[in-house]
Amino acid sequence: MEYNDIDISNSKFKRKVKMPKAYPDQEEPLSLTDIRELLEYNSNHRLRAFLILLLSSGMRAMEACSLRLQDVDFSSSPTKITIRREYSKTRRIRTIYCSDEAT
Repeated sequence: MEYNDIDISNSKFKRKVKMPKAYPDQEEPLSLTDIRELLEYNSNHRLRAFLILLLSSGMRAMEACSLRLQDVDFSSSPTKITIRREYSKTRRIRTIYCSDEAT
């Protein structure tokens, strides 16, 4: 390989130049029919309520499992949920809202 009349060996080039990262394609969200099927074929009421909470708020499963009653503010509309720092992926306090059908 040559650049401006300077010879560059392939091994040197590979060590000096970093290849760009390959980013994965963005995943498609669940369709409305997929969500309906999930909820329709689920007979366990606790799991169904858990799924509705996850789907309506967008919170992660571990965040939902770590919720305490004091983290949920039912007096606000829509219901306000505070995710504690130790259970957040970013290690910051997060405030999220869930729909009325989840409460």
